[in-house]
Amino acid sequence: MTVLASLVTATTIRVMVIFVYLGVRLTWCHCFQMTPF
Repeated sequence: MTVLASLVTATTIRVMVIFVYLGVRLTWCHCFQMTPF
């Protein structure tokens, strides 16, 4: 693998992790707002 390919892969993984983290946080907060407690 070239340096460019590894950089692109690392950046892609990082962006995917950030999107998953934000999605989980949004659904988490939404579900907690829906619950009575």
